[in-house]
Amino acid sequence: MNNTIKPTRVLIVEDNVGDIFLVEKFLKKRFDNLSVDIANTFKKAKTQILACSDYDVILLDLKLPDLSGHKLVDEVLDICNCSVIILTGYSDLKVAKEVLAKGVADFLIKDEISPEALHKSVLYAIERKRFIDDLRATKENYRNLFHLSPQPKWIYELSTFKILDANTAALKQYGYSFEEFIGKQIHELRPPEHIPTLQKVIKRPLSERQTPYNGTFVHRKKDGQIITVDIYSRDILFQNIPSRMIVAIDISERKRLQEELQLTSYNVEKRERERMATSLHNGLQQMLLASFMSIEALGKEVEKKLDSRSKSSYEKGLSLLQEAIETTRRIAHEITPFEIEEKGLTAGIETILERHSQSNLTFNFINDLKSSRLPTNLEIILFRTTQEIINNIIKHAKASTADITLTEKDKELMLDISDNGVGFDPSLVGKKHLGLKALNSSIDSVNGHLHIDSQLGKGTKIEVRIPVPY
Repeated sequence: MNNTIKPTRVLIVEDNVGDIFLVEKFLKKRFDNLSVDIANTFKKAKTQILACSDYDVILLDLKLPDLSGHKLVDEVLDICNCSVIILTGYSDLKVAKEVLAKGVADFLIKDEISPEALHKSVLYAIERKRFIDDLRATKENYRNLFHLSPQPKWIYELSTFKILDANTAALKQYGYSFEEFIGKQIHELRPPEHIPTLQKVIKRPLSERQTPYNGTFVHRKKDGQIITVDIYSRDILFQNIPSRMIVAIDISERKRLQEELQLTSYNVEKRERERMATSLHNGLQQMLLASFMSIEALGKEVEKKLDSRSKSSYEKGLSLLQEAIETTRRIAHEITPFEIEEKGLTAGIETILERHSQSNLTFNFINDLKSSRLPTNLEIILFRTTQEIINNIIKHAKASTADITLTEKDKELMLDISDNGVGFDPSLVGKKHLGLKALNSSIDSVNGHLHIDSQLGKGTKIEVRIPVPY
């Protein structure tokens, strides 16, 4: 039994008094809390429907004195906001299918109904209407969240890469009208030089394409302006079409400020490195050199008076002083790599390899850079990275060969260094390999990443990827 506080409101639209009596009797038998209104013409029904907006269900005969058939159904559905159940003496299946397709909740034959059947039909119609209203509200809320979001969002079809929908923020960001934006393929938002790479992805079967991705990409606005965007994506079903929703946040200004900060930081670091190198060269190194020369000169005067043990200590002291002078010179050079400043990254790496040419390690260096010079901060980072990795190979890897490859592909700088040494556990980076941890931080600062592939006994391969900023 239905004991809800709000009565179930029913409008019976019927011109047959006997049928009205029977239907009302059936309803009252199954519904305790019931409110029934009756109209025997469409005109009266229309007046009551427009005057009362809270009917739960309308029980409608298909034939009234002033209107009947499909026209009657269309008119009632057009003015009401509740479920409509057809109660008719016609058992025509074709008519039933047609009116149900219009949105009618149920089609009942008068001679076949019972209190139970009518009760179930009314309850089902009310619940169906409530579900549809909730679904409609959910869709409306989604559309509001999508279209009113301050973050630029758009949706494209996974199979065709065509844009299906976009919010106001996206239209404003890219400079298009809604009509211009919808239907575009996503490659049309990319600079011309990026399109060939994207088209390779587009030509792949859907099953081989990348799952929802996040990352930083370069896009092109309608006026040709290039912007850098952070992309966040999620696969969705949009209007029953497998699609992907994109959030594209313009970080061009943030990126510009980061680059200015990096340049400022680099200039400050450069001045400090030059100061330290000068201090080492003109201060400590000169003091060590003067000490070496003085002790060497003194040794020549007293050498004949020294016994073999004292002479050995004297020579060892001179050797240590000479080693300290060389170490100071090397540190001063590493602090300020002049090859980088004057000749570029390739010359700097070649100097590193030449410096270690006396080691038991064979180096293979392949340089395939498209540009002779890179931004100085990137050259310094890649130089320091190569320097640290080569030092680690010499100290720890017990390798016989090391391969260094420097290339540029798809707007990305690629530094690969591998060796055939003993390998190590990459999970120890940050614990035992602090130098690599520091390198990772500097590479992160230019939106790059460092990947280590190593196993004990199987050598090591380190990959560095840095986006090209031009």
